[in-house]
Amino acid sequence: MFCRDANNKPVIGEDALEVLISDDATRAQVKATIMDQKDGSYAVKYEAKVPGDYTVMVQIDGQPIKDMPRRVHVARGKDLDALKNDINRIRERIELPKRVFTEEELGSPKVEENLGRERDKLQNVEKLVQQIQQLRKQLGMPKRVFTEAELTGPHAERELTTERDGLQQRLAHKEKMDPIIEEIQRLRKQMDLPPRVFTPDELWGPTSLADRAAERDHLKKMLPLHDEIHSLRKKLDMPRRVFKEDELTGPRSYPEREKERDDLLAMLGTKDKTGPIVAEIQRLRQGLGLPPRQFKEEELTGPTAYEDRVKERNDLQDVTDLVQQIQKLRKQMELQPRVFTRNLLSKKK
Repeated sequence: MFCRDANNKPVIGEDALEVLISDDATRAQVKATIMDQKDGSYAVKYEAKVPGDYTVMVQIDGQPIKDMPRRVHVARGKDLDALKNDINRIRERIELPKRVFTEEELGSPKVEENLGRERDKLQNVEKLVQQIQQLRKQLGMPKRVFTEAELTGPHAERELTTERDGLQQRLAHKEKMDPIIEEIQRLRKQMDLPPRVFTPDELWGPTSLADRAAERDHLKKMLPLHDEIHSLRKKLDMPRRVFKEDELTGPRSYPEREKERDDLLAMLGTKDKTGPIVAEIQRLRQGLGLPPRQFKEEELTGPTAYEDRVKERNDLQDVTDLVQQIQKLRKQMELQPRVFTRNLLSKKK
């Protein structure tokens, strides 16, 4: 304590200072030793024999000083030490600095109750911190660094519980989302699309699960169609199709690819029909001494391919019939067989 006179000068000398300490339960006086620090401050030392509540009165020249008398509580030293050690051990585990206890805290009548409550609160906080850090690790998040206020503030337990519950919900969401994302990437790879990069909102937004499930279902429906188009193009001797992103994932991608598939089926059907006709055309051309015909894709699979090839076959058949008749007549007239030029035979007339 500090003592000053009316002129705000330090009062030196303990003669005027009196400290009275009594046990509230027995009213017994406790001896106090006053030590003058020679600077206007005094140290008071006393030893209570039993734990309990005590009243301290400090007087100068018989007059109580401000805030006197004051009640203090004396606890068992071993119990207090254990509580303080427990508190600091927990603080160390949750990475908080060592707690320094004030004389006022330790002299409070409810010191054991207060420190016990603080220890119990820290135990609950430690459990919540461990759960939060474990959840963050499972979510692939960095370790959380907590401030003193976040762990010891008046609403620490409630706020940490809210944080823990939020992370648990996030983990449950992730456990449902991960298989969907994995399947999306697998389906995309099968269709020669690059891996999908998702935004945070696409993974964690309020409709993200439903949206990604719909995306997966669309790709699952698209994959057989994609494979069928490639198979048909191969049968038609067409090069492998390279699809753009929007052609397989866009809002109109499925009906557009269905139409593409149907067009290829029609082309294949036409090609199958024109195949025998083309073989006849090549045979007739060989009989006329003409080289094999090289057909364009459109001439074999186009919308009028079949009709055009039938007409071409019929024209060649007519030419063949005429040539045979001419050669027969020349033979009857004892003339040499006629040698026709390619240009003549290939003219439509």
